[in-house]
Amino acid sequence: MNMNEENQVSELEQTKAELKRSQLQMADLLEELEQFHSHNSRMQQELLVAQAHKQQTEADLKQAQSRLSEVEGELQQVKSLLHQAQNEAGRLNYLQQIATQAETEAEQKYQKLVYDAWYAYQHNDLEQMVRCLRKSLRWSSLSLTQTVENWLESLGKFSQQQGEDFEVRSVISSQQWRELIQSIMRVSRNPASSVTEKT
Repeated sequence: MNMNEENQVSELEQTKAELKRSQLQMADLLEELEQFHSHNSRMQQELLVAQAHKQQTEADLKQAQSRLSEVEGELQQVKSLLHQAQNEAGRLNYLQQIATQAETEAEQKYQKLVYDAWYAYQHNDLEQMVRCLRKSLRWSSLSLTQTVENWLESLGKFSQQQGEDFEVRSVISSQQWRELIQSIMRVSRNPASSVTEKT
């Protein structure tokens, strides 16, 4: 074998060796690529699971918030009913005290009407408050001026007993109160007229 043939054989062997290395590298790359695809697929599945879990969590949270809002609304209703029941119990208790402590029937009716006026005030019903006060004039043993003073003192006392503020300025500046006082002043100037109502 001459030198030229030996060189060709050597080059062929080198080429085969390089081809084999390239094939091995290709196999390694293919394996690595397959592992990457496999890992990427798992990551996508985990992401889908995480997104589904997030959506479920958000739905659960929304449902819980909705239920919390409902419970708070129900609690407010219960508090309101309890407050009304307490007020009514206090009213009945006070009326019972009036019945046993008032010296005359007129005094009993007067105190009951003043208390009913405060009860109406507590429920923001100034029209009913004024009606009760107007009726109480019929049974008051005090002068008109003293009666008006007693109204305000009584309304303030009842509010204080309940731990609440009596907004006296709001009451005396209301149209209903001004009309009541104006009618009382007309009576004081003209005793023949009357602002009282029969119970």
